[in-house]
Amino acid sequence: MDDPCLRDKINGEWVELDSSAGQTHGVLNFQNITGSTCEMDSFPRVWFQNHTTADAMGQRATYDLSTSTVSFDLLPGSWAWAAVTIINAGFVDGCSVVTSSSFLVVPTYPVSNAPWQTVAGKVQTPGISACVNPDIGLITVSTARWGHYA
Repeated sequence: MDDPCLRDKINGEWVELDSSAGQTHGVLNFQNITGSTCEMDSFPRVWFQNHTTADAMGQRATYDLSTSTVSFDLLPGSWAWAAVTIINAGFVDGCSVVTSSSFLVVPTYPVSNAPWQTVAGKVQTPGISACVNPDIGLITVSTARWGHYA
């Protein structure tokens, strides 16, 4: 088994596809930027990032269980992607709405279950309505898949 694809091995990018009916749909693309293979496994862990404190805010993304989990090797220079759906924070009762300009992302979860602070990377976004409440989740993410979604 190869080392997991963590922040030191991956460059992430956000591609927004559309915003309608109170939701934003997009993908997180991940590129292996090292000279060695790393392993992608299961669902990425995704949070909004609080631009003031640089901490995670809101609840971690829930998993789209309609997508099957698969483990695969990501070769140097290769890409993987995961689909993301975000509920517009303005439509959620009890949400303290702020704008987040980035996600904190763990592309694949390490076997050691290390805390997110040691393994999450930052992925820039154009500014998305987020919720600072730790008990309110707005993000759903699919399992990672091989390839680049443009």
